[in-house]
Amino acid sequence: MPAVPRADVRLTHSTRRAFSTAILLTALLAPAIASAQQCSFAAAVPANWQRLDTAVATLRLPRDAYTKRSAADDGGSDRYVGDGLDVLVDYGPTDSPREPEQGMVSRLLGGAPAYIVSEAHADGAGRIAITWAELGGPRIEASVTINYADASRRSDACRIASSLRLRGDAASLTLLHTGRSNRQRYALLRDAHGEQRRVVVGDYIALHWGKVTRIDDAAVEITERIADGRGGWSERRRTVTARASKPDKAR
Repeated sequence: MPAVPRADVRLTHSTRRAFSTAILLTALLAPAIASAQQCSFAAAVPANWQRLDTAVATLRLPRDAYTKRSAADDGGSDRYVGDGLDVLVDYGPTDSPREPEQGMVSRLLGGAPAYIVSEAHADGAGRIAITWAELGGPRIEASVTINYADASRRSDACRIASSLRLRGDAASLTLLHTGRSNRQRYALLRDAHGEQRRVVVGDYIALHWGKVTRIDDAAVEITERIADGRGGWSERRRTVTARASKPDKAR
């Protein structure tokens, strides 16, 4: 049987040095790449960032020229696009619970258990995706996905995620007082966590697309849309007073 020729695997000194340098750089860069995928979700948010209120959560964005690309009163999504950042807020019924993604972790975020994916690519771009399942009813999901174009916007993406405050149930709201400003009636409400918010008619204030529909001298009416689990919806109105929130007759 003829002998099989052996490949010559001898390396020159310069080749060995280049190969060793490549291994060293890989070892040094690997922790940096891995750490780039981590977000503490506790980053301080600058005081001059703008507050945005959506049907599912409040969040803060840098004061860039953000454009709201889409919105829907019946759920759908709200999308905010700025310089190097693309933020998508989605809330509504789902046919089946979302399958866990590889690398997904579970933790408390925005006041409720959330599933989180945080990833960065070699070019510096990446995303932070947060999902709350079974939220406000069976088969109701909410999600916030923050895409950033390069590493320079990653810290801002982490700050946006840190700023998330998930809406609570309308039943936890209490009316502090009402008033008028520039001929528009407003109300100051307090939630179960003690946070206060000034609202006007049309503002989202609670889960189930809870929107302020009327403000009187001593009461605030909130209209909610409740999924029945069979593809249909019912409307429920709640009256928030200085003492508590109580449900009115569902429609």
